[in-house]
Amino acid sequence: MENHTSYLNTSHPNNSFVENQDDYPHVILNVFIAILVITAVIAMIVNVVVFASVHWVRRPMTPILKMSISLAAADALSSSIFAVTLFINTYLPYIGINL
Repeated sequence: MENHTSYLNTSHPNNSFVENQDDYPHVILNVFIAILVITAVIAMIVNVVVFASVHWVRRPMTPILKMSISLAAADALSSSIFAVTLFINTYLPYIGINL
C-alpha cells in the first residue's frame, strides 16, 4: 500500500504541499554525488598541473621535490579513478544505465 501523505512545506514561500517525500533522498544523493565528482575532477586537474610543472623547475630535483611530484601524480590518478568509479557505480544506475 502506498503512502501518499502530504506534508506542509514551510520553506516554500507559498507553503505548498509536497506530495511525495520519498524523492528527497534521491535528490540529496544526486547532489552529493555531483559535488564529490566535481571535487575529484578539480583535485585531478590541480595535481596534473603540479605534476606538469616539473618541466619548469630550474634547480636540481631534491628528494623532497621528487616525492612531492610523485605524490601529486598518485593523487591525480586516484582522484580520476574515484570520479569515474563514483560516476559509473552510482549515477549511471540511477538514470537507468547498467554496465
